[in-house]
Amino acid sequence: MLAALRGVDEPGRVKKITRLFGGLTAGALAYGRADAIVDGGAVVGASLSYPPGAYPLSTIGWLRSGLPAVTLGLGHTLRFMRIDSWMRKRHHHDPHWYLAVLGVEPAYKGRGLGGRLLRALSARADADGMPCYLETDEPENVGLYQHHGYDVLSEGTPLPGTNMWLMLRPVQRSRSTV
Repeated sequence: MLAALRGVDEPGRVKKITRLFGGLTAGALAYGRADAIVDGGAVVGASLSYPPGAYPLSTIGWLRSGLPAVTLGLGHTLRFMRIDSWMRKRHHHDPHWYLAVLGVEPAYKGRGLGGRLLRALSARADADGMPCYLETDEPENVGLYQHHGYDVLSEGTPLPGTNMWLMLRPVQRSRSTV
């Protein structure tokens, strides 16, 4: 999101991201899952994920979840669309759970909330016998994902000055002690 909203000050970015995440959350609620961690009535961590076969979204699904992107302003909308197109062309093809969004409020980072959300997704994927796939443009998150079993499949540059890592967590099969 930071790559698509480059050059926007903090208050402006919060306003734009709030609108955009409203649409992304509506899409996840309609076609996948939205999980949240709440503290004192406020959402402090959230993930949006899609089960095997639900992503990429249909045209109607994309409009439902991506339409708020047009409110970002023309330049930011075009950047968002270029990044989305780049990711779609490289999206993992085998059946998998897809982690579209993982976020934790800055004041709550480092408290294990991202790990809690990742473990919940991993448990669902493992129960289904499926791997998990994600993309990230934040270098500091690569280590977090690797700690939770994700491997870097590839790395690329969707826009000048923006790096993206495509990562996959293989299915983890529990060992029976029979």
